[in-house]
Amino acid sequence: MNLQAQRDITSYEVLAQHALLLLVSTVLPTGRICIHLPTLSDNTGSESSINKLFSTVYPVCMFLQRIASFGALSGLTLEVAHVPGVANDDADTLSRWDGVSQLDSKWLLDNRVRLPLERLWHFRSDVRLWPEATQLLWQPPDC
Repeated sequence: MNLQAQRDITSYEVLAQHALLLLVSTVLPTGRICIHLPTLSDNTGSESSINKLFSTVYPVCMFLQRIASFGALSGLTLEVAHVPGVANDDADTLSRWDGVSQLDSKWLLDNRVRLPLERLWHFRSDVRLWPEATQLLWQPPDC
């Protein structure tokens, strides 16, 4: 993190919101309808940037471009609401964690989803069947 910590935090929060959007898209079929995903953030910079999909600050503008592109492809968009920092107990718990103490069960490693940055940045369209038992007359590509 550099001396402009607020810019870094905003960038990380925007990137995290993009990751959330990508993860939701893996379980929520879309395509013909637009779905607005309500999320929360205690960072006003990321909240306003994502809701407007605009920023002139680098790298936030690059992350917003990816969110906009992904939204156009998937039909999913974000609607970020503000949660006051004092009410964001989960963020406080994780930011003050010493790395040794035991966390609540909801923070166990088994509950985490691995999302490599490469997948986040280079998202690909793929074929999905809904319902899953649908029969095709052709073989979909391996992803």
